[in-house]
Amino acid sequence: MSRSGEFGDFVLKARPDCIPCIIAHVLKAAQNATPDDWLARKAILETMDLLKTAEFDRTPAEIAYDCLRLTVKTLGASDPFKEEKKQANEAALAVIGEARKLTLENKDDPLFTLLRLAAAANLLDTGILSTATPEDVILLTSKMEFEVNNYPGFKRDLKQSKNILYILDNAGEIVFDKLVLENLIEKGKKVTAVVRKSPVLNDAVREDAELAGISSLCQVIDTGVDSLGVILNISSREFRGAFENADMVISKGQANYETLEGTRKNIYFLMSVKCDVVANHLGVSKGDLVLLKE
Repeated sequence: MSRSGEFGDFVLKARPDCIPCIIAHVLKAAQNATPDDWLARKAILETMDLLKTAEFDRTPAEIAYDCLRLTVKTLGASDPFKEEKKQANEAALAVIGEARKLTLENKDDPLFTLLRLAAAANLLDTGILSTATPEDVILLTSKMEFEVNNYPGFKRDLKQSKNILYILDNAGEIVFDKLVLENLIEKGKKVTAVVRKSPVLNDAVREDAELAGISSLCQVIDTGVDSLGVILNISSREFRGAFENADMVISKGQANYETLEGTRKNIYFLMSVKCDVVANHLGVSKGDLVLLKE
């Protein structure tokens, strides 16, 4: 797969460091799906065989996607993270009242606080074996600032934009994304939220958006595929049209960053940096919060 041409060229490419991370994803999926050690071992060994011939001039998200498609087929489990996603959504909803109070710390510009909250919430990612809780997210939002902060440009672009495309990432964190969406809608923006078409790791699908209350807030579409990140040249016509017609795109999380960087679109990447590969690429440290314009 390649997105060279009309949608730009890859910038962040996979590195050897990505191999143990991908295998860890597969192991977690296997552990969630089956108590059968033989089957889990089979999924891991198949992944290792696939990685031997993987093209490492692609993004980590694309290579992981190929491996995970094989894994769920081997395991016979279409959604190994289903229960974890449900628990993550419920845990985040339980503290949403406390999260709303954070905006009282910055009454003049609550959106800036909400963006920091959404970036910190990107740590709610069981797919990378994270142990962060929604309570941790609220504490981090009060303590941390963006290490990469393109908020002044964000405000200028937002003022000039009418149609906003907000690409969601993980279950659980989307509850905090909802607060950003509410603020954008209050500002008179037409917002479209994007989920995956079908399960991949703990990424949000339409069911998660409904549980978080996003479906009743704005239009929700899916990418047309179950890929990690957004692989434009295999995405649906509906999504590609929404992407092209958006005045401004807000993209959550690392996989979306990996696959959309270089698309020559008015995109702001909002995330917590979770690995050394992305940290080194951005010149920041693992754990830093980022609001980066394409």
